[in-house]
Amino acid sequence: MKMLRWVAFIFLSWIVAVPGGVEAVESEQVVLVYKLRALGVDEEIAVRVSDLLAKEIARVDAFRLTEPNKVKKAFDADPALSLCAGDADCLLRAGKSIGADLVLTGVLARMAESFSLDVKLLDVAQGKVVRRLVQTWEGGDEQLIEIMRQVATRALRPEAFLGRLRIQVNQVDVKVFIDGDYVGRSPLPSQFLTPGQHAVKLSAEGLEDVERFVKVVFDRERLLQLELVDASIREKVAAVRSDAGLAAGLRAGLITDFSAVLGPSLMLHGAWRMPFWGRRLALDVQTGVFWSRREGQVDLDVMGTRDATGQVLAWSSLLGLALRPWPDAAVSPVLALAAGPCVLWQQQEVEGFSSQSLRRLSYVLEVGLGAEVRLGPGTLGLQVGYRHAPLSTEENGGWQGRLGGMGVDFSYLLWW
Repeated sequence: MKMLRWVAFIFLSWIVAVPGGVEAVESEQVVLVYKLRALGVDEEIAVRVSDLLAKEIARVDAFRLTEPNKVKKAFDADPALSLCAGDADCLLRAGKSIGADLVLTGVLARMAESFSLDVKLLDVAQGKVVRRLVQTWEGGDEQLIEIMRQVATRALRPEAFLGRLRIQVNQVDVKVFIDGDYVGRSPLPSQFLTPGQHAVKLSAEGLEDVERFVKVVFDRERLLQLELVDASIREKVAAVRSDAGLAAGLRAGLITDFSAVLGPSLMLHGAWRMPFWGRRLALDVQTGVFWSRREGQVDLDVMGTRDATGQVLAWSSLLGLALRPWPDAAVSPVLALAAGPCVLWQQQEVEGFSSQSLRRLSYVLEVGLGAEVRLGPGTLGLQVGYRHAPLSTEENGGWQGRLGGMGVDFSYLLWW
């Protein structure tokens, strides 16, 4: 009697367990990984990638690979199934004959050092392509397994193709936005996000907003640590900057009049913000030199036209005005106008004559348009402008016309 009770218990347990076991097995979908087609890739590489992809698919929950003996048996019975290539009807027929629920295949291509895998997933029961994706990568074999993990997840379980982002903030109760969507207040648990770039914004009353771009990686957790500061600190800093009225710095660049080679320019630069109209207007003082090499011809009356070469060094002192519409902004455009005296030293060599050196007094006009970016305690500027210095005609020769032309300058001004 006791033995019969044990037999009955085991029998009932089997009845209860079998449906669940059958359901668990039926819940798994069988996947046929059809060999990848190679385009510009060695066949050995395509086979290796196919094998790696199959191994990663076997690791995805609720999916399993077709049994190799079933694949061989079906292909032996119908050899045409081994030549399906990209034919969807043939692939579906192959999957059905093997007993697969899904068929995964694709094209592996290579261009220079880049690889591209174009994958499509076919549902045998529905008789159509249900998913298509493209994965690209560069480099060697060290990242190939990780790439195949991503492909397998994207193809079979796209909802699981996620990474994690953990945000640490030095304040509590801070509003957190990701890609413009409100996700909660700090402290927050890790956020599951699609791999790639995401925009994070933190906002709290009385604190400066913080915005960052962060890259999320598949199946990894990224830690983003941010600090928020009191908004009044920024206001105080801005107030200090607005009070800064004097500046000194250096300006360097290149200048050409199109008929001469590029010549260097180096100037000492000082500025004073005028105490009206929001300090948008500044008085600029500059002094320095610029140099140019000249080639051309000179007319020697009776002697005719002769080839001439030489160089000109100019020392100018300029006084001007600079307009900064937003003087306390992080980036501000600048419009400048200046003029002043200039001393020119010329050295000229004319064909058939000995070289001569001349000194002249002239003036310089300059107009420029550029922008300034706040960098540390000062501003870094870029200016494109036109500089004009007339060369008057004299009996003892020398270059005539004008000196200068278009120029590009970089400058750094230290404000206090």
